[in-house]
Amino acid sequence: MAESENANYVSGAFIHIWIRGRDKVRARRLAAKMIRNSNWRPITKIDQVVLTRNRVYRSARKYFDQVQTDGEVMVFYSFAKDED
Repeated sequence: MAESENANYVSGAFIHIWIRGRDKVRARRLAAKMIRNSNWRPITKIDQVVLTRNRVYRSARKYFDQVQTDGEVMVFYSFAKDED
C-alpha cells in the first residue's frame, strides 16, 4: 500500500525486486528495506526465486542485466484507484 504522494492515485502495486547475490535471507531483508525506503508498506510476500539469465523471460532480461551492474533493481507495477 502506498504511503507516499502517490497514495492519492494508486491503490497498490506489485513490486519486483531484483537483487544480485547468493544469500536469500540477506536479499529478503534488503528487499524489505528497499520497499520501506520507497514509502510503500508491504502487505504480503508472494515469492522469492533464484534465477539465471536463461530462466528469465525475454521481456524481463533488461532487469536481470541491470542488476548485474547495479546490484539491486526495483520494478513497480501499480494499479490506479477506482474513481467510484
